[in-house]
Amino acid sequence: MSGIFEARRLRPGLYDVKVLYGGEAVAAVEGVEVPAGGCAEDPRLQGLVIGRHAVTATVLVIDGQGAPMAGALVSFEPDVDRTEKTGPDGRARRVFLEPPERMRVRVSMRGFLTAAVDVDVDDFPVTIRLDAGADVHVRFAAPDGWPRPAGLADWLVMLSPAPGRAAALRDHTYGQADGRYPQQVLSATHDACTLRHVAPGAWNVAVAPRFAPPSGHLVYGRSVSVGRLDVAEGVRESHATVSVGADALKALAEGAPPR
Repeated sequence: MSGIFEARRLRPGLYDVKVLYGGEAVAAVEGVEVPAGGCAEDPRLQGLVIGRHAVTATVLVIDGQGAPMAGALVSFEPDVDRTEKTGPDGRARRVFLEPPERMRVRVSMRGFLTAAVDVDVDDFPVTIRLDAGADVHVRFAAPDGWPRPAGLADWLVMLSPAPGRAAALRDHTYGQADGRYPQQVLSATHDACTLRHVAPGAWNVAVAPRFAPPSGHLVYGRSVSVGRLDVAEGVRESHATVSVGADALKALAEGAPPR
């Protein structure tokens, strides 16, 4: 294309000229005069440069079997105010007239872990795979049973990346929609719970007591690390047992609500 555009047979008068690129308004020139029987020669329209460094950032989103995923939401950070939705072919696109050298592409879809991948602008198009994660049924093995501090309402089980594996997890956000790592409430009278959408890798497992004072508002006690959990790649459901040591049990038994 030559980049030269003409509008013929316009009525005399003033016109506002708007330039669209990739479906977006990227430039506007107001008050261009079209004289009777003549041609508009507004100097503002001469040599108008648009998109010299433009890049179309294309993202293909696939599931664990490699099939394209329609309806996934894709954002290009630091532009967090706008998201694109993948079409039937699993692709989403965004046109950047002045793209940054590097951006973070974040992809989310209900029922899947959110992926956040740093991409150099020269590396587009890219393919991002979404993982549903695993539902992990965890049983806590304690030789003498769980402690029961006074006023205990229940326990909160929390996961965090194990040391040495954090680097492998840095490109993804796991768990809740707000990006927290998986956590689940464990009843005060049970020794097992199910953690949803757990990503593959090694995780630290911590437990914190929650107390129900007369005010009715739950109060959290000190969290205690009780063990480690390993989740294999490609697993949708698994069972695990976390053996809680004597020192951890003692710390949990001594847990008390902050005054």
